[in-house]
Amino acid sequence: MNKHGKYTKLIIDESLERFRIHIAPVGFEVDRIVLPAEKMKADRVWLIVHNNPEEDAGQPFSKLITESLKERRIELKSEGCRSNGLVRYIEGVEEEVNNAIFINVSSGSKIQSIVSMMACMIFKHHGQLPLFLSLDHLDIAIPDNERLDGFLRSRRRISQSLSRINTIENKNIKVFLLCAFSNILKGCSRWMMKSVKPTIDRNKVPDDAYKNFYLQVQRMIIKNEELWKMQSTIKIDCVVDNVDANNMRITDHSASLIVTSPPYVTSYEYADLHQLSAIWLGYADKLSQFRSKFIGSIHKHFSGELFSKLAQKIVAELREIDKREANGVEHYFFEMQLCFEEMRRVLKRGGRASIVIGDMDLKRVRIHNAEVFVETMENVGFEVYQIVKRPIPSKILPLTRDQKTGRFISTLKSDRMAYPFEYILTMEKI
Repeated sequence: MNKHGKYTKLIIDESLERFRIHIAPVGFEVDRIVLPAEKMKADRVWLIVHNNPEEDAGQPFSKLITESLKERRIELKSEGCRSNGLVRYIEGVEEEVNNAIFINVSSGSKIQSIVSMMACMIFKHHGQLPLFLSLDHLDIAIPDNERLDGFLRSRRRISQSLSRINTIENKNIKVFLLCAFSNILKGCSRWMMKSVKPTIDRNKVPDDAYKNFYLQVQRMIIKNEELWKMQSTIKIDCVVDNVDANNMRITDHSASLIVTSPPYVTSYEYADLHQLSAIWLGYADKLSQFRSKFIGSIHKHFSGELFSKLAQKIVAELREIDKREANGVEHYFFEMQLCFEEMRRVLKRGGRASIVIGDMDLKRVRIHNAEVFVETMENVGFEVYQIVKRPIPSKILPLTRDQKTGRFISTLKSDRMAYPFEYILTMEKI
Protein backbone atom coordinates (compact mmCIF):
# COMPACT_ATOMS: atom_id res chain seq x y z
CA MET A 1 0.00 0.00 0.00
CA ASN A 2 1.38 3.44 -0.89
CA LYS A 3 0.97 6.77 0.94
CA HIS A 4 -2.32 7.37 -0.87
CA GLY A 5 -3.81 4.18 0.56
CA LYS A 6 -3.69 2.29 -2.76
CA TYR A 7 -1.98 -0.98 -3.55
CA THR A 8 0.92 -0.88 -5.98
CA LYS A 9 1.01 -3.64 -8.61
CA LEU A 10 4.26 -5.61 -8.41
CA ILE A 11 5.65 -6.39 -11.87
CA ILE A 12 8.31 -9.10 -12.02
CA ASP A 13 10.51 -9.42 -15.10
CA GLU A 14 9.90 -12.91 -16.49
CA SER A 15 13.59 -13.22 -17.37
CA LEU A 16 14.39 -13.21 -13.65
CA GLU A 17 12.37 -16.39 -13.23
CA ARG A 18 14.57 -18.27 -15.69
CA PHE A 19 18.04 -19.69 -15.24
CA ARG A 20 20.93 -18.28 -17.24
CA ILE A 21 22.36 -21.19 -19.23
CA HIS A 22 25.71 -21.03 -21.05
CA ILE A 23 26.65 -23.53 -23.77
CA ALA A 24 30.36 -23.53 -24.65
CA PRO A 25 32.42 -25.81 -26.92
CA VAL A 26 35.75 -26.65 -25.24
CA GLY A 27 38.97 -25.91 -27.07
CA PHE A 28 42.38 -24.98 -25.72
CA GLU A 29 41.41 -22.13 -23.41
CA VAL A 30 39.91 -21.65 -19.97
CA ASP A 31 39.23 -17.94 -19.44
CA ARG A 32 37.00 -17.58 -22.51
CA ILE A 33 34.50 -19.89 -20.82
CA VAL A 34 35.00 -19.23 -17.11
CA LEU A 35 35.27 -15.44 -16.99
CA PRO A 36 32.09 -14.70 -19.04
CA ALA A 37 30.18 -17.27 -16.98
CA GLU A 38 31.24 -15.48 -13.80
CA LYS A 39 30.67 -11.97 -15.15
CA MET A 40 27.23 -12.76 -16.57
CA LYS A 41 26.23 -14.75 -13.46
CA ALA A 42 25.56 -18.01 -15.25
CA ASP A 43 23.50 -20.52 -13.27
CA ARG A 44 24.61 -23.49 -15.32
CA VAL A 45 27.27 -24.18 -17.97
CA TRP A 46 27.10 -26.95 -20.55
CA LEU A 47 30.55 -27.92 -21.82
CA ILE A 48 30.60 -29.45 -25.30
CA VAL A 49 33.54 -31.85 -25.58
CA HIS A 50 34.66 -34.43 -28.13
CA ASN A 51 32.45 -37.53 -28.11
CA ASN A 52 35.55 -39.76 -28.17
CA PRO A 53 37.78 -39.10 -25.10
CA GLU A 54 40.72 -40.85 -26.78
CA GLU A 55 40.70 -38.26 -29.58
CA ASP A 56 39.96 -35.28 -27.33
CA ALA A 57 43.08 -33.11 -27.14
CA GLY A 58 41.19 -30.58 -25.02
CA GLN A 59 40.70 -32.86 -21.99
CA PRO A 60 43.29 -31.04 -19.81
CA PHE A 61 41.43 -27.77 -20.42
CA SER A 62 38.09 -29.39 -19.60
CA LYS A 63 39.45 -30.37 -16.19
CA LEU A 64 40.72 -26.84 -15.51
CA ILE A 65 37.39 -25.33 -16.58
CA THR A 66 35.52 -27.79 -14.36
CA GLU A 67 37.65 -26.91 -11.31
CA SER A 68 37.29 -23.15 -11.93
CA LEU A 69 33.49 -23.33 -12.30
CA LYS A 70 33.16 -25.43 -9.15
CA GLU A 71 35.20 -22.83 -7.24
CA ARG A 72 32.69 -20.23 -8.39
CA ARG A 73 29.78 -22.53 -7.47
CA ILE A 74 28.45 -22.63 -10.99
CA GLU A 75 26.62 -25.82 -11.91
CA LEU A 76 28.30 -27.80 -14.66
CA LYS A 77 27.19 -30.36 -17.25
CA SER A 78 29.32 -31.97 -19.92
CA GLU A 79 28.29 -33.69 -23.15
CA GLY A 80 30.14 -35.27 -26.05
CA CYS A 81 29.37 -34.08 -29.58
CA ARG A 82 31.03 -33.78 -32.97
CA SER A 83 31.30 -30.34 -34.62
CA ASN A 84 28.96 -31.15 -37.51
CA GLY A 85 26.24 -32.19 -35.06
CA LEU A 86 26.59 -29.20 -32.76
CA VAL A 87 23.57 -27.28 -34.04
CA ARG A 88 21.30 -30.30 -33.69
CA TYR A 89 22.65 -30.81 -30.19
CA ILE A 90 22.03 -27.19 -29.18
CA GLU A 91 18.52 -27.34 -30.60
CA GLY A 92 17.87 -30.51 -28.63
CA VAL A 93 18.68 -29.20 -25.13
CA GLU A 94 15.04 -29.71 -24.20
CA GLU A 95 15.44 -29.44 -20.45
CA GLU A 96 16.65 -25.84 -20.85
CA VAL A 97 13.94 -24.74 -23.26
CA ASN A 98 12.30 -22.43 -20.71
CA ASN A 99 15.56 -20.84 -19.61
CA ALA A 100 17.68 -18.05 -21.08
CA ILE A 101 20.27 -19.83 -23.21
CA PHE A 102 23.51 -18.16 -24.30
CA ILE A 103 25.93 -19.68 -26.80
CA ASN A 104 29.65 -19.00 -26.51
CA VAL A 105 30.86 -18.31 -30.05
CA SER A 106 34.42 -17.46 -28.99
CA SER A 107 35.45 -20.80 -27.47
CA GLY A 108 36.34 -24.10 -29.12
CA SER A 109 37.75 -24.61 -32.58
CA LYS A 110 37.18 -22.35 -35.57
CA ILE A 111 34.61 -24.67 -37.09
CA GLN A 112 32.81 -24.96 -33.74
CA SER A 113 32.79 -21.18 -33.54
CA ILE A 114 31.14 -20.92 -36.96
CA VAL A 115 28.61 -23.65 -36.18
CA SER A 116 27.78 -22.01 -32.85
CA MET A 117 27.30 -18.69 -34.59
CA MET A 118 24.95 -20.31 -37.10
CA ALA A 119 22.93 -21.82 -34.23
CA CYS A 120 22.55 -18.37 -32.70
CA MET A 121 21.47 -16.87 -36.00
CA ILE A 122 18.96 -19.60 -36.77
CA PHE A 123 17.21 -19.95 -33.41
CA LYS A 124 17.34 -16.27 -32.46
CA HIS A 125 14.11 -15.74 -34.43
CA HIS A 126 12.25 -17.85 -31.87
CA GLY A 127 13.37 -15.75 -28.92
CA GLN A 128 15.91 -18.40 -27.98
CA LEU A 129 19.67 -18.58 -28.01
CA PRO A 130 20.70 -14.91 -27.98
CA LEU A 131 24.25 -14.29 -29.07
CA PHE A 132 26.63 -14.88 -26.20
CA LEU A 133 29.18 -12.54 -27.72
CA SER A 134 27.91 -9.68 -29.87
CA LEU A 135 29.00 -9.45 -33.48
CA ASP A 136 29.27 -5.69 -33.07
CA HIS A 137 33.02 -5.92 -32.51
CA LEU A 138 33.50 -7.33 -36.01
CA ASP A 139 34.51 -5.13 -38.90
CA ILE A 140 31.26 -5.52 -40.86
CA ALA A 141 31.79 -4.26 -44.39
CA ILE A 142 28.58 -3.77 -46.37
CA PRO A 143 29.31 -3.35 -50.11
CA ASP A 144 28.20 -0.01 -51.48
CA ASN A 145 27.42 -0.94 -55.05
CA GLU A 146 24.42 0.28 -57.01
CA ARG A 147 24.07 -3.09 -58.77
CA LEU A 148 23.15 -4.63 -55.43
CA ASP A 149 20.41 -2.13 -54.66
CA GLY A 150 17.68 -3.86 -56.62
CA PHE A 151 18.59 -7.40 -55.61
CA LEU A 152 19.39 -6.95 -51.92
CA ARG A 153 17.37 -4.55 -49.83
CA SER A 154 18.81 -5.68 -46.49
CA ARG A 155 22.52 -6.49 -46.48
CA ARG A 156 23.57 -6.39 -42.85
CA ARG A 157 22.62 -9.97 -41.98
CA ILE A 158 24.55 -11.29 -44.98
CA SER A 159 27.49 -9.01 -44.17
CA GLN A 160 27.62 -10.35 -40.60
CA SER A 161 28.09 -13.89 -41.88
CA LEU A 162 30.88 -12.83 -44.26
CA SER A 163 32.61 -10.75 -41.58
CA ARG A 164 32.64 -13.71 -39.20
CA ILE A 165 34.03 -15.99 -41.91
CA ASN A 166 36.82 -13.50 -42.64
CA THR A 167 38.11 -13.83 -39.05
CA ILE A 168 38.99 -17.50 -39.62
CA GLU A 169 42.71 -18.20 -39.88
CA ASN A 170 42.47 -21.76 -41.23
CA LYS A 171 42.55 -21.25 -44.99
CA ASN A 172 40.77 -24.51 -45.89
CA ILE A 173 37.84 -23.87 -43.56
CA LYS A 174 37.63 -20.26 -44.68
CA VAL A 175 37.49 -21.17 -48.38
CA PHE A 176 34.91 -23.87 -47.64
CA LEU A 177 32.63 -21.38 -45.89
CA LEU A 178 33.17 -18.70 -48.55
CA CYS A 179 31.91 -21.20 -51.12
CA ALA A 180 28.81 -21.74 -48.97
CA PHE A 181 28.38 -17.98 -48.64
CA SER A 182 28.60 -17.51 -52.41
CA ASN A 183 25.95 -20.18 -52.94
CA ILE A 184 23.30 -18.48 -50.80
CA LEU A 185 23.44 -15.00 -52.33
CA LYS A 186 20.89 -15.55 -55.12
CA GLY A 187 18.46 -17.32 -52.80
CA CYS A 188 18.76 -14.52 -50.23
CA SER A 189 18.13 -11.83 -52.82
CA ARG A 190 15.38 -10.96 -55.30
CA TRP A 191 17.35 -12.61 -58.10
CA MET A 192 14.99 -14.60 -60.32
CA MET A 193 16.08 -18.19 -59.86
CA LYS A 194 17.23 -20.14 -62.96
CA SER A 195 17.30 -16.95 -65.00
CA VAL A 196 20.23 -16.76 -67.42
CA LYS A 197 20.38 -12.98 -67.04
CA PRO A 198 20.28 -10.69 -63.97
CA THR A 199 16.54 -10.28 -63.45
CA ILE A 200 14.72 -8.93 -60.38
CA ASP A 201 11.80 -11.02 -59.17
CA ARG A 202 9.62 -8.42 -57.47
CA ASN A 203 7.29 -11.08 -56.03
CA LYS A 204 10.05 -13.18 -54.52
CA VAL A 205 10.47 -13.44 -50.75
CA PRO A 206 14.25 -13.81 -50.16
CA ASP A 207 15.45 -16.68 -47.98
CA ASP A 208 16.71 -15.97 -44.47
CA ALA A 209 20.47 -15.49 -44.74
CA TYR A 210 21.41 -17.20 -41.47
CA LYS A 211 19.26 -20.27 -41.91
CA ASN A 212 20.15 -20.64 -45.59
CA PHE A 213 23.86 -20.40 -44.79
CA TYR A 214 23.58 -23.11 -42.15
CA LEU A 215 21.67 -25.45 -44.47
CA GLN A 216 24.17 -24.87 -47.27
CA VAL A 217 27.12 -25.65 -44.98
CA GLN A 218 25.41 -28.82 -43.75
CA ARG A 219 24.78 -29.97 -47.33
CA MET A 220 28.40 -29.30 -48.25
CA ILE A 221 29.71 -31.15 -45.18
CA ILE A 222 27.63 -34.21 -46.06
CA LYS A 223 28.71 -34.22 -49.71
CA ASN A 224 32.37 -33.64 -48.85
CA GLU A 225 32.30 -36.55 -46.41
CA GLU A 226 30.82 -38.74 -49.17
CA LEU A 227 33.58 -37.63 -51.54
CA TRP A 228 36.39 -38.33 -49.07
CA LYS A 229 34.96 -41.77 -48.24
CA MET A 230 34.80 -42.57 -51.94
CA GLN A 231 38.40 -41.45 -52.46
CA SER A 232 39.79 -42.96 -49.24
CA THR A 233 41.04 -46.06 -51.07
CA ILE A 234 42.49 -44.09 -54.00
CA LYS A 235 45.75 -42.20 -53.69
CA ILE A 236 45.89 -39.35 -56.20
CA ASP A 237 48.22 -36.37 -56.22
CA CYS A 238 45.99 -33.43 -57.07
CA VAL A 239 46.89 -29.79 -57.67
CA VAL A 240 44.15 -27.19 -58.05
CA ASP A 241 45.30 -24.23 -60.12
CA ASN A 242 43.14 -21.21 -60.94
CA VAL A 243 44.62 -19.78 -64.14
CA ASP A 244 43.63 -18.72 -67.65
CA ALA A 245 43.01 -21.77 -69.85
CA ASN A 246 45.22 -20.35 -72.60
CA ASN A 247 48.15 -19.83 -70.23
CA MET A 248 48.41 -22.91 -68.01
CA ARG A 249 51.26 -23.37 -65.53
CA ILE A 250 52.13 -26.81 -66.89
CA THR A 251 55.41 -27.79 -68.52
CA ASP A 252 55.55 -28.61 -72.23
CA HIS A 253 54.59 -32.12 -73.38
CA SER A 254 53.78 -33.37 -69.85
CA ALA A 255 50.02 -34.08 -69.74
CA SER A 256 48.25 -37.20 -70.96
CA LEU A 257 44.63 -36.07 -70.89
CA ILE A 258 42.61 -32.84 -70.82
CA VAL A 259 38.86 -32.90 -70.14
CA THR A 260 36.85 -29.69 -70.38
CA SER A 261 33.37 -28.31 -71.00
CA PRO A 262 33.89 -24.74 -72.23
CA PRO A 263 31.16 -22.06 -72.24
CA TYR A 264 28.67 -22.03 -75.09
CA VAL A 265 29.27 -19.17 -77.48
CA THR A 266 27.49 -15.96 -76.31
CA SER A 267 24.65 -17.92 -74.72
CA TYR A 268 24.98 -15.65 -71.73
CA GLU A 269 27.59 -13.58 -69.95
CA TYR A 270 28.99 -15.74 -67.16
CA ALA A 271 30.12 -12.58 -65.40
CA ASP A 272 26.47 -11.50 -65.15
CA LEU A 273 25.46 -14.80 -63.60
CA HIS A 274 28.13 -14.53 -60.91
CA GLN A 275 28.04 -10.80 -60.26
CA LEU A 276 26.59 -11.03 -56.72
CA SER A 277 29.47 -13.22 -55.57
CA ALA A 278 32.00 -11.13 -57.47
CA ILE A 279 30.87 -7.90 -55.81
CA TRP A 280 30.41 -9.29 -52.29
CA LEU A 281 33.73 -11.15 -52.27
CA GLY A 282 35.63 -8.24 -53.79
CA TYR A 283 36.55 -9.79 -57.14
CA ALA A 284 35.18 -6.86 -59.08
CA ASP A 285 34.28 -3.26 -58.35
CA LYS A 286 33.11 -2.63 -61.89
CA LEU A 287 31.18 -5.31 -63.72
CA SER A 288 32.64 -4.26 -67.08
CA GLN A 289 36.15 -5.09 -65.84
CA PHE A 290 34.93 -8.41 -64.47
CA ARG A 291 33.24 -9.30 -67.77
CA SER A 292 36.44 -8.75 -69.72
CA LYS A 293 38.07 -11.71 -67.93
CA PHE A 294 35.60 -14.28 -69.30
CA ILE A 295 36.11 -16.22 -72.49
CA GLY A 296 34.16 -14.95 -75.48
CA SER A 297 33.09 -11.76 -73.77
CA ILE A 298 32.23 -8.90 -76.09
CA HIS A 299 33.78 -6.56 -73.54
CA LYS A 300 37.37 -7.23 -74.62
CA HIS A 301 39.32 -6.83 -77.82
CA PHE A 302 41.64 -9.11 -79.78
CA SER A 303 43.55 -9.24 -83.01
CA GLY A 304 44.26 -12.43 -84.92
CA GLU A 305 43.13 -14.78 -87.66
CA LEU A 306 40.67 -17.63 -87.25
CA PHE A 307 42.12 -20.91 -88.56
CA SER A 308 38.68 -22.40 -89.25
CA LYS A 309 37.13 -21.47 -92.60
CA LEU A 310 33.74 -22.47 -91.22
CA ALA A 311 34.21 -20.09 -88.28
CA GLN A 312 35.02 -17.25 -90.68
CA LYS A 313 31.87 -18.04 -92.71
CA ILE A 314 29.64 -18.07 -89.60
CA VAL A 315 31.00 -14.73 -88.40
CA ALA A 316 30.56 -13.14 -91.82
CA GLU A 317 26.96 -14.39 -92.10
CA LEU A 318 26.12 -13.16 -88.61
CA ARG A 319 27.75 -9.77 -89.20
CA GLU A 320 25.22 -9.00 -91.91
CA ILE A 321 22.45 -9.35 -89.30
CA ASP A 322 24.01 -8.13 -86.05
CA LYS A 323 27.53 -6.75 -85.92
CA ARG A 324 27.72 -6.82 -82.11
CA GLU A 325 26.75 -10.50 -81.89
CA ALA A 326 29.17 -11.30 -84.73
CA ASN A 327 32.03 -9.70 -82.79
CA GLY A 328 31.13 -11.78 -79.74
CA VAL A 329 31.17 -15.03 -81.74
CA GLU A 330 34.46 -14.06 -83.38
CA HIS A 331 36.02 -13.31 -79.99
CA TYR A 332 34.81 -16.65 -78.69
CA PHE A 333 36.20 -18.70 -81.58
CA PHE A 334 39.54 -16.90 -81.40
CA GLU A 335 39.92 -17.43 -77.64
CA MET A 336 39.03 -21.11 -77.98
CA GLN A 337 41.67 -21.31 -80.70
CA LEU A 338 44.25 -19.97 -78.25
CA CYS A 339 43.12 -22.59 -75.73
CA PHE A 340 43.56 -25.39 -78.28
CA GLU A 341 47.09 -24.19 -79.03
CA GLU A 342 47.81 -24.22 -75.29
CA MET A 343 46.38 -27.76 -75.01
CA ARG A 344 48.75 -28.92 -77.73
CA ARG A 345 51.69 -27.35 -75.89
CA VAL A 346 51.06 -29.17 -72.60
CA LEU A 347 49.97 -32.55 -74.00
CA LYS A 348 52.37 -35.37 -74.73
CA ARG A 349 52.47 -36.77 -78.24
CA GLY A 350 49.47 -39.10 -78.41
CA GLY A 351 47.84 -37.26 -75.51
CA ARG A 352 44.14 -36.55 -75.83
CA ALA A 353 41.76 -33.66 -75.21
CA SER A 354 38.07 -34.39 -74.61
CA ILE A 355 35.76 -31.41 -75.08
CA VAL A 356 32.02 -31.28 -74.43
CA ILE A 357 30.25 -28.71 -76.61
CA GLY A 358 26.98 -28.22 -78.47
CA ASP A 359 25.72 -26.32 -81.50
CA MET A 360 23.17 -23.52 -81.32
CA ASP A 361 21.28 -20.90 -83.32
CA LEU A 362 21.88 -17.19 -82.90
CA LYS A 363 19.84 -14.62 -84.80
CA ARG A 364 18.70 -17.51 -87.04
CA VAL A 365 22.31 -18.33 -87.90
CA ARG A 366 23.45 -21.85 -87.10
CA ILE A 367 26.57 -21.82 -84.92
CA HIS A 368 28.34 -25.12 -85.64
CA ASN A 369 30.58 -25.12 -82.57
CA ALA A 370 31.55 -28.80 -82.80
CA GLU A 371 32.64 -28.59 -86.45
CA VAL A 372 34.51 -25.35 -85.84
CA PHE A 373 36.35 -26.88 -82.89
CA VAL A 374 37.36 -29.97 -84.87
CA GLU A 375 38.57 -27.92 -87.84
CA THR A 376 40.49 -25.52 -85.58
CA MET A 377 42.16 -28.31 -83.62
CA GLU A 378 43.14 -30.11 -86.82
CA ASN A 379 44.84 -26.88 -87.91
CA VAL A 380 46.88 -26.61 -84.69
CA GLY A 381 48.11 -30.22 -84.61
CA PHE A 382 45.35 -32.64 -83.55
CA GLU A 383 43.46 -35.42 -85.27
CA VAL A 384 40.05 -36.91 -84.50
CA TYR A 385 40.16 -39.87 -82.11
CA GLN A 386 36.42 -40.15 -81.37
CA ILE A 387 33.25 -38.04 -81.63
CA VAL A 388 30.15 -38.89 -79.62
CA LYS A 389 26.79 -37.17 -80.20
CA ARG A 390 24.24 -37.42 -77.38
CA PRO A 391 20.99 -35.74 -76.24
CA ILE A 392 21.45 -33.04 -73.63
CA PRO A 393 21.36 -34.80 -70.22
CA SER A 394 19.17 -33.56 -67.40
CA LYS A 395 20.73 -30.45 -65.89
CA ILE A 396 19.95 -26.83 -65.16
CA LEU A 397 20.36 -25.37 -68.61
CA PRO A 398 18.03 -23.21 -70.70
CA LEU A 399 16.97 -25.49 -73.52
CA THR A 400 14.38 -23.53 -75.45
CA ARG A 401 14.45 -20.29 -77.48
CA ASP A 402 11.99 -18.16 -79.35
CA GLN A 403 12.62 -18.41 -83.09
CA LYS A 404 12.21 -14.67 -83.75
CA THR A 405 13.91 -13.06 -80.77
CA GLY A 406 16.44 -15.76 -79.90
CA ARG A 407 15.60 -15.31 -76.20
CA PHE A 408 15.26 -18.20 -73.78
CA ILE A 409 11.60 -18.91 -72.93
CA SER A 410 9.55 -21.63 -71.24
CA THR A 411 9.28 -25.01 -72.94
CA LEU A 412 5.54 -24.65 -73.48
CA LYS A 413 5.94 -21.40 -75.44
CA SER A 414 9.00 -22.39 -77.47
CA ASP A 415 9.08 -23.34 -81.11
CA ARG A 416 12.48 -25.04 -81.07
CA MET A 417 15.21 -26.46 -78.87
CA ALA A 418 18.30 -24.32 -78.30
CA TYR A 419 20.53 -27.20 -77.21
CA PRO A 420 18.94 -30.52 -78.24
CA PHE A 421 22.29 -32.34 -78.54
CA GLU A 422 25.86 -32.00 -77.43
CA TYR A 423 29.08 -33.55 -78.66
CA ILE A 424 32.02 -35.13 -76.88
CA LEU A 425 35.02 -34.40 -79.09
CA THR A 426 38.10 -36.48 -78.31
CA MET A 427 41.11 -35.18 -80.24
CA GLU A 428 44.59 -36.70 -80.20
CA LYS A 429 47.84 -34.74 -80.48
CA ILE A 430 49.96 -35.75 -83.49
